[in-house]
This record gives sequence, C-alpha cells and structure tokens, in this order.
Amino acid sequence: MQMGHTQITFFNYSRNLEIDQIHDAYHARMAEKNIKEARELVLRAKTLYPESPVTAHIIGDLASLEKKQFDEWLDQANIAISQGNYVWADTCFMKARQVFPDNSDLKRQWSNFQSAYLSKSRFQAFDTLYQDQLYKVAALHYVKEETHQSIEGLKELLRKNAVHEEGNLFMEFLLDKKIMSEEELKNEKSLQVGFVHQTTSNQ
Repeated sequence: MQMGHTQITFFNYSRNLEIDQIHDAYHARMAEKNIKEARELVLRAKTLYPESPVTAHIIGDLASLEKKQFDEWLDQANIAISQGNYVWADTCFMKARQVFPDNSDLKRQWSNFQSAYLSKSRFQAFDTLYQDQLYKVAALHYVKEETHQSIEGLKELLRKNAVHEEGNLFMEFLLDKKIMSEEELKNEKSLQVGFVHQTTSNQ
C-alpha cells in the first residue's frame, strides 16, 4: 500500500521535528557537560536518521567538544593539585575518564597523582579502617534516604582521603544523579598535610 502525498508530508514533518528535538537536546546536554547523555543522543540520531545533515553536524561537534572537554578536565586537575584541592583534582580526573576512559596520558597523570598523594599521606591501618567506616556510614545514610547526612559523611571521608576508591565511585554516582554538585567539591580541601605537589603532566 502506497502512502498518499499528505501522509508522506506528515511523515517527513514528524522526522524533521524529531531530529530537531534530538539536536536541541544534544546541545543542552553538552552545555551541562553531560557527555554520556550527549553520546546517547548522537547514537540515536545515527540509528534513526543516518543521512540527516543534523546527524552529521552533531557527530562532528561531539568529537570536537569531547577533546576540548577532556583537555579542560586535565588542566583543572593539575590546577587543583597545585592549589591543594585534592578532592577536586581526583574528581577532575574522574570526569576526564568519562570522556576518554582508555586515554594513556590520563591514566599516567592520575596514577602519578594518586601514588604521590598516598605516599605522602602515609595512612596507617587504623586510618584505613576509619575511612572505610566513614564510607559505609555515608552509604547507609543514602540507602535510608538521608541525603544531607550522606553527602556530609562522604565529604568528611574525602577530606581525610581524597583518593579513597569506593568514596570516589560513590561521589561519581551522586554527581551523575545530580544529588551532589561540582561546586560543592571545588570548595573542598583535603585535610592531609605535607603533600608536596609535583606536576603530574611532567612526570
């Protein structure tokens, strides 16, 4: 059964409307630096509208902005290290990993930072036990829907150990869910003393 002229016109209108909506949503996600959802929108456009010039545009735009955003996160990480804001530094490395998880330069810089931090911090066994307890309490508050207490407990943990693996994964989860804001972390400073900064990009 062939489609009539009116049906074809409506079909084309619907397609154009949807690809325009994808385009607008894509730029909104990129403005939020939400690479994950932006990539999902690009994939949707590639799947449904592979021949559309809008699809070609956002594919090229995504590649360019990914590189720019990745470089910005690495720059922010090293600035944060030089300022002694190790919680935010580790967050920036984590954000860069969301863009290019397999980038060798990122892996090297992040590993250098964490190794230097842990070396200078010299955590004892009781420190590790206490930090793990802080993490469990923060997670329990979240499960009980006590969001404020959960965030404050997590902050206390990251002040004591800015590179606590489970704590940072939990923080990443809260950031993705928009339960915690990046601005909160930018103002957090590690309580550890004696960490001598070495520019990770030059090691």
